[in-house]
Amino acid sequence: MSSVKAYLELARWPNALIAAFGVLVGARVSMAGPALVYPAVWFAMVAAVALTVAANAWNDAADAELDQRAGSARPVATGAISVRSADRVASFAAAIGTAFAALAVPALGLITLPVVALMRFYSPWIKRFGLAGNATVAVLASLPFVYGGWSRGNAINGLYLTGAAVPLHLAREITKDIDDVHADAGLRRTVPMLIGARRARWLVAGIVVSYVVAMFASFELVREIRYWLLPTIALLAVALNLILSGQAGGSSALKAAMLVAMFTLWYFAIVVSP
Repeated sequence: MSSVKAYLELARWPNALIAAFGVLVGARVSMAGPALVYPAVWFAMVAAVALTVAANAWNDAADAELDQRAGSARPVATGAISVRSADRVASFAAAIGTAFAALAVPALGLITLPVVALMRFYSPWIKRFGLAGNATVAVLASLPFVYGGWSRGNAINGLYLTGAAVPLHLAREITKDIDDVHADAGLRRTVPMLIGARRARWLVAGIVVSYVVAMFASFELVREIRYWLLPTIALLAVALNLILSGQAGGSSALKAAMLVAMFTLWYFAIVVSP
């Protein structure tokens, strides 16, 4: 693995781009008009990318032993990047993310400081404690919507989108723990370890079904575009079928459902209701 490829793998660049797109969705849904003409939106997108890189690099540095046991091909686990180098990348990216968040909106820079602290402590400590770790990463992964909304001066709509995204991220994190239960043994106390894989699968199903019902009942924007979200619902159904049957791919299907939902919100805001 070349050094450039290794560092791109460490950053998990597709996830970083998804975070940037989340900022764009949050900005566009929060305020009418072309979001990309506003420098604050660009600054917030850079912040989201950098913070995603920081979180992923810290995670890989802290999970090197666990990833090696699981046979992971991640660059720290394979030795392509040292733990120290991964920590340095994470610290630099966190500083960049905080700086660009402050450039977008000064108050957002201040809010980013505890966000960075959560990212730093998540992998070595918070992650070890089951549902608390799952909930932490679910919130952190949903924050780009807040950054997008705040960059357009409308943090409330960004918070709505974040609240809508958290349950699906939580379901996906628990699903990943179900898949990794053997590798995590002795290192973490995950939900499937505490309640068993079968009950954890039904917990995921309950979260997803409750999410769909709650969204359609209470979120005005979703009620307005409910028929546009049918592909997302279909992917969630596929994910639940895979998860409840114990097959691989449930986590990927949940991620695909979230991406389709984001594109639906963006398309509706740009094309249908400009």
